[in-house]
Amino acid sequence: MIAHIAGILDNINKNKIVIDVNGVGYEILVTENVLSTLPSEGSFIRVFVYQQVREDDLTLFGFKNTEEKEIFQTLISVSGVGAKIALSILSSIDKDKLVNAIVTKDMFVLTHLPGIGKKTAERLVVELKDKLADNTSTAIKTQSKSKDTTDAIQALQQLGYNFKEISGVIAKIEANNNNLKTEEIIKMALANLGR
Repeated sequence: MIAHIAGILDNINKNKIVIDVNGVGYEILVTENVLSTLPSEGSFIRVFVYQQVREDDLTLFGFKNTEEKEIFQTLISVSGVGAKIALSILSSIDKDKLVNAIVTKDMFVLTHLPGIGKKTAERLVVELKDKLADNTSTAIKTQSKSKDTTDAIQALQQLGYNFKEISGVIAKIEANNNNLKTEEIIKMALANLGR
């Protein structure tokens, strides 16, 4: 099994990169976290990988660090969550927020992840809650979102903002303010999202 690949970043194409290792190009599907921290083409890079071997296919999935790779492996252990869905989940939400959503049974967050419906979200909670509970820090163990926050998130999504953008902005707003009403949250979020 391949643990990591280190070489020259040869090509970046949407959610894939090619790393040249002594003349052999390895195509690797990567998360948004990897894409956002890539050096320029021609630079040295090291990516942690998960190798998926099937009858007719060999695919490499790349991660920024071993923690992200471990969460990926944990996700694909759940029935109904394949490697590509797990990769898109990790691209749409921070791993700590994902763990927190599973541990606190935050169905709103889980059902808004790409490729995850209600039944799969329930399986994630049932199968992973105990496994991931040890990985959560007290800093991220929080109560479920208030109704005002949930309503604000839904309104912002209807305006065309994606869940990842919204959740990051809402987290900052909630860190500095308590007991805001839906309209106040939306107004503050729009001010930040408009930048």
